[in-house]
Amino acid sequence: MLKMSNHDMTNLRSGAAAVCPACREESLAKRTKRMEGWTCVGEYFACALCGAHWADVEPDKGTSHEKRGSERLEALAGLLGESVPEAPKPLTPGCVTFCKDCLHFMRHPFRDRCLLHGRDTGSMDDCASFERRPVDQNTGEEEKS
Repeated sequence: MLKMSNHDMTNLRSGAAAVCPACREESLAKRTKRMEGWTCVGEYFACALCGAHWADVEPDKGTSHEKRGSERLEALAGLLGESVPEAPKPLTPGCVTFCKDCLHFMRHPFRDRCLLHGRDTGSMDDCASFERRPVDQNTGEEEKS
């Protein structure tokens, strides 16, 4: 563990060991959010044992969350000796194959069933036998079974 003196409280990081000036025990720095109601107004480091305020967290200026996340992902990939995977592509409405949109799905208040396989199923399940429910020509909505 990294030992820090009390004059180094401005250069803290989460999990750093230091002697707490309030309880005089060796403790870890805990990153804590400062809240006003339901809004986070800042962060600070506190003693993990007694909760005493040690130092405010300096906000990163000019670095977006996406950039920091990609930097962390690249560092992890380098550590593991892997390449960074591509970001997943968002699903388009036409390629989603949930059972609730299938021709063979029967809705019931107590039990949803697949009429093709003759078994109970969940509305968000999927299978290889998916057939899209036909669209009503008058309303443009899927026909209800």
